[in-house]
Amino acid sequence: MTRLAPPRLNLSEAFQRGLACHRAGHLGEAERLYRAILAEKPDHRGALHLLGLAAHQRGQNEAALALIDRAIAVGDGSAEAQSSRGRILEALRRPEDALASFERAVALQPQEAAHHGNCGNMLLALQRFAAALACYDRALALYPDHPETLSNRGIALHHLGQFAAALASFDRALALAPGL
Repeated sequence: MTRLAPPRLNLSEAFQRGLACHRAGHLGEAERLYRAILAEKPDHRGALHLLGLAAHQRGQNEAALALIDRAIAVGDGSAEAQSSRGRILEALRRPEDALASFERAVALQPQEAAHHGNCGNMLLALQRFAAALACYDRALALYPDHPETLSNRGIALHHLGQFAAALASFDRALALAPGL
């Protein structure tokens, strides 16, 4: 009697299902699918990246960083991967390293306001207020009505002693998002 080999996993389909599960909040199923993909293709950048994000969502930040770093090492040089790496490093309380990842994300995708905002947030945490303000201004040039960025800009301005400008930034943020 001849044994039939198990059917090969359709990687594209499994990845799409994993992504859908992930978006729906079904992390366990998403992780199972990502691991199945990696069992067949250990250098699958998307599965490595998203498995890393799932680990981050579970608070397993060291494991998350290792997975994201593997994704980057096998060729995921995307701004998204660098941004994910920055968020994980931020959670690991490594602000200088997080800032470097966010800066790489900006260099790769300068038209994305969120990357500039992430740089600003790290610079604010590092108490580099003038540099943070410059990042927030670049973010707002791309996305002028982002309440969180406006609020953070106000904090940077306050620390710089620019109280009238800080108040204007806070007022604008509250006008856009009264519950902020």
